[in-house]
Amino acid sequence: MPGIYALIIAGAVAMPAYGQDPSGDLLIYLGHGAVDAQPVVDIFEEQYPGISVTLFEQPTGQLVTTLQLELNANRNRADIIWGGGSAIAELDIRNPDAFLSFEPADTSGIPQNLLSENGRIHTVATIPYVIGYNTSIIAPEDSPRSWLELTDPKWSGMMAMADPATASAVHPFVWFVTTHLADEEGYGPDYWKGIAANDPYLTAGHGELGELLITGERAIAPVTITQMQRQIGSGEPVAFNWATEGTPTSDSSIAVLEAAPNRPAAELFASWLLSPAGQKAFTAGFDSIPVNSDFSPEFFDGTTAADHQLIVPDNAYLAENVGTQVEIVRSAMEAAR
Repeated sequence: MPGIYALIIAGAVAMPAYGQDPSGDLLIYLGHGAVDAQPVVDIFEEQYPGISVTLFEQPTGQLVTTLQLELNANRNRADIIWGGGSAIAELDIRNPDAFLSFEPADTSGIPQNLLSENGRIHTVATIPYVIGYNTSIIAPEDSPRSWLELTDPKWSGMMAMADPATASAVHPFVWFVTTHLADEEGYGPDYWKGIAANDPYLTAGHGELGELLITGERAIAPVTITQMQRQIGSGEPVAFNWATEGTPTSDSSIAVLEAAPNRPAAELFASWLLSPAGQKAFTAGFDSIPVNSDFSPEFFDGTTAADHQLIVPDNAYLAENVGTQVEIVRSAMEAAR
């Protein structure tokens, strides 16, 4: 890793000046796994040694609840929230003055359509959703290759998925099979009747979901590719398939709190993460797709993002329909009990 860090830092670009570089403590509410984010933070701290970053990790849905309580009480602790964009957008709708609007210093290499429209919530990467499975239990030739196959009764008691009530990254998948494919046979709200009949175990977040696949407590799951890439890289008995219907993507987004205790450091970190240096650093920890396509990774199956049909949902739509999506899934699960 030190070699990678040195290479990234050597290619760093200049960030906006604040008289002198910001310093002090920086608290990030993190909706991703700290194991993924820490290498990125390490690179940032090497470049800006006066800033000490602390990561407070929870599924983004839970972080949004925590942050909402703090905003209600005017006792904001966090400088930044970094996680699933749809949940952060939902918080922004309810609290239009909660986040700082700012323009990152250098967004070269990022397509215009991926830049923030309101300056408050900035997408840093997209995260494909795939079908993960335990190879000790399911042979590759028997593994499902479509989202519809997950409703097959042969997977009863073998499946897990992230709970949309707490895990924002699952919402693009819920949207994809419920709304995007609603006119296709077997999809729409009825899709969840088939899933519920297989009695899936619902997890609070995707970290727990990955652990269930590793241990074999559950053999199959719709899951973020980040979880699969990390586990495969560690030699765990898991693999994944790209669904034939297409690949919904969640995103990794970042927002700076208007009332951030260390706003200069927070704005610097967010701006750096969107710069070419930060986007390159992102690949040191995350196996997802930076918005700067110059740094798109190769996955363990030898493919890249360009090889797949990636479907990017509208975060504003997801934010406005979070409750509806949760209710669709929960109602199906309760009816199957």
